[in-house]
Amino acid sequence: MALVATKGQDAGTFAVSRIARIAPLYWLITTFILALKIFYPTLTESAPSVDQYLKSILFIPYFRETGALVPMVPHGWTLNYEMFFYLCVFITIIFSRRFYVVAPVLLISASYLVLGHLSESKLASEFYGSTLLFEFVFGMLLFSLFQSKWTKFILELPRYLLISIAVMCYFFMATTEALQIAGLVSLDVDGVLLWGLPSLLLVASVLGLEGRLGADSNIILKSVLHLGDASYATYLSHPFVIYVSTKFISTKLNQLALHGSADVILTITTALLAGSVLYILIDRPLSKLVKAKLTKYLLRPS
Repeated sequence: MALVATKGQDAGTFAVSRIARIAPLYWLITTFILALKIFYPTLTESAPSVDQYLKSILFIPYFRETGALVPMVPHGWTLNYEMFFYLCVFITIIFSRRFYVVAPVLLISASYLVLGHLSESKLASEFYGSTLLFEFVFGMLLFSLFQSKWTKFILELPRYLLISIAVMCYFFMATTEALQIAGLVSLDVDGVLLWGLPSLLLVASVLGLEGRLGADSNIILKSVLHLGDASYATYLSHPFVIYVSTKFISTKLNQLALHGSADVILTITTALLAGSVLYILIDRPLSKLVKAKLTKYLLRPS
């Protein structure tokens, strides 16, 4: 987002591009969930609600009947934070583009302090009081780092060192999360430190490798880049894929006496393939269509 702000993109174009990238597929899946609630209520945990549907598609945080601060698509809670971050960048582009890093950081910090800790609203306190907000700050600061004299130092680090850092950070995050989910460990450490800082190091390492591995001629890296493009579709669809995999694939594996790692590998592979297909057939064309329509009707020259 810092890169976008420095490239001279106007606020309207920025808003259209972000909405067109995030909203269409999310709206489609949210509508699918609403249809399930209406026509197959036994498959869902709560009754259909127009109010919850509208708040979900408008990225407005709200508490569910269970007390959870999640939308109709439960893992869509991260998108509420993402849209808030985009709002901060949008405001920055309008009023103070030259402070493309400082302004969003100040807006996020002020929201965290005022809305998250001084507000009497439980909703505001829980949503804006999360340290997850500062993971967006990490991204802005990382951009500043790569715009500084430190870029040369990072780019001159040996490739094997950068790859090692990236791999270690990933396995550290995956292992700690798996151990906590399994109840084997209980770490009283804030998530922004436990996963935010390793994520920062991982991204910095990958950026340091950019252009140094022959991505244009390496089919493996091209595949990884494609998985990156499809990651949003994979993220939104993976709980449904995992549910189907648990119901059908795991049953077949048990019949074949395959368990544990084989089950996990097949589930991950299925989720990646499903996300890729969803991206190619629906997400990418739908996003392009919405962007074209919004550009035509909202950004027409006066």
